[in-house]
Amino acid sequence: MTKERLAEIQNSVAEFYAEAEIPLPTATRCVSPLTELIGGCSLTCTEISELSSRKALNFLLKRGGLTRLPQVLNDEPLAGFIYASRNFGSIFVEREDIIVRRRFSIAHEIGHYLLHFRPLLNSASNEGDWFLTESLDKTEGADTEDELSPKGQVSAGESDDLIRCLPPLETMEREANCFAVELLMPEAVVRELAERQINNFLRDDDLVWRLATELLVSRATMRFRLRELKLFPIEELRVN
Repeated sequence: MTKERLAEIQNSVAEFYAEAEIPLPTATRCVSPLTELIGGCSLTCTEISELSSRKALNFLLKRGGLTRLPQVLNDEPLAGFIYASRNFGSIFVEREDIIVRRRFSIAHEIGHYLLHFRPLLNSASNEGDWFLTESLDKTEGADTEDELSPKGQVSAGESDDLIRCLPPLETMEREANCFAVELLMPEAVVRELAERQINNFLRDDDLVWRLATELLVSRATMRFRLRELKLFPIEELRVN
C-alpha cells in the first residue's frame, strides 16, 4: 500500500470521528467507541448467531430494510457481513464470536462502507436498485493473524457495473483491514501506551497482552500493529 493511500485511510478514520462528533481517542480514553461512531454515520450493527448472508438479508427483509431478497445469499458461516444501499448501511457480526473478533469484524465492514461502498453508491446513477454487499469469512481460531488476511467476497445488485468500478477484491480487503487497524489501534495511542509500559515487562508476550487488553483487540492483531510501528520486540524498542 502506498503512503498516499495510507494517509487517505487515516484521514477517513478522522473524518468518521468528526462525522459522529466524537473526539479522537487518547492514551487515557483509548478504546474506540464503535457503537457511538456507527450511530453518527447512517449505519446500523446487529449481532446474529450462526451468521450467514441469508440470515442477514432475511433480517433486513422482515424489518422493512428490503422489499425483496437479493440473489446474493447463501448459508456459509460468516464473521461479518454488510449490506449498503444509497440510503443506509447495515453491518452484521457473528454473535458467538468473542468481543475482540466482533469488534475487528465491525471495523473491517465500516472500512468497506466508508472507503469503497458509500462513495461509489453516491456517484451511481439514480436508475436501478443499486446495492453492494461484502461477506467476511469466518477464520479458525479467535486470536490468530488470519483475521488480517483478505478473506471476503463482494456482490452487487441489479448489475455488475458497480463491481467493475471497484478496486480488485484483494486490494479492498487489505484496505478494509488497514482501516480497522487504524480505527482500533491509532498509531499515536499505541506509541504512547507502549512507551509507558515498556519498562514494566520483561517478556514480549506480556506487553502484547497488556496493550491488547487496554485497546480491546486480539493479541495477534496487537502483535502485528507493534511490529508494523517498529515497537516490537521489547529489546529493540529499549535500545532505540
